[in-house]
Amino acid sequence: MNKYGWTGWVALGCLIAGFLIMTQFKAQQNIIGKNPAAMRADDLVGTMIQVEQANDLLEREKSGLSQQLRKYQQGQSANKLILDELAQTKVRAGLEPVEGPGMEVVLADSQGPREEGVDPNNYYIHESFLREIVNAFWTGGAEAIAINNLRLNTLSEIFCGGTTIFTNKELISPPYLIQAIGDSNNLRTSLNMDVLPFLSSLQKEYGIKLEVKDQAKIRLPGRPETLELKYAKPLR
Repeated sequence: MNKYGWTGWVALGCLIAGFLIMTQFKAQQNIIGKNPAAMRADDLVGTMIQVEQANDLLEREKSGLSQQLRKYQQGQSANKLILDELAQTKVRAGLEPVEGPGMEVVLADSQGPREEGVDPNNYYIHESFLREIVNAFWTGGAEAIAINNLRLNTLSEIFCGGTTIFTNKELISPPYLIQAIGDSNNLRTSLNMDVLPFLSSLQKEYGIKLEVKDQAKIRLPGRPETLELKYAKPLR
């Protein structure tokens, strides 16, 4: 129903009620305007019947309008529930911007000198590091995650192409900012279980950049609704 539906019902109800009231008023005026003593008994009875019929019609129309109004109100309530559920679904799917407390991790390649005989890969941030952090955040109860301001959802990917990293089919460059909204204590506990000690050792030995911070408020964008499912169809 469009936004003018409610006013349309009210206008229609007023129009019908006004018409019926005028009908009743005219009938009553006919009675009042005549001298009852001069009217025949059958005329008087007929006029009274007309008035009663007008009253009955008015009551039926009033009842009908009340039923229509109740249906409209029930429809509005159901419509609001559907819209609220749709909004929540879009948030859970990562399609809507969100904000809240959480944690962020910053990673960047080492800027220190490369020692001879050391695997050069130890000085660089790899896509597997990002995946491990994201997985740890999900495990810690994160409700929303983004990498370099790109919102992640169930269809997001993190992969390496040569020396570059891609997510959501977009190239991302260091420093890599991984942000998560959720309980910071749970998020940190999840990070400390595995990935954070490993990254801390790389920071100490090879100089990669690693920063972990709690944040009182993080704002994350929504992911554009540009993905079309070709094979997965909803069950009917």
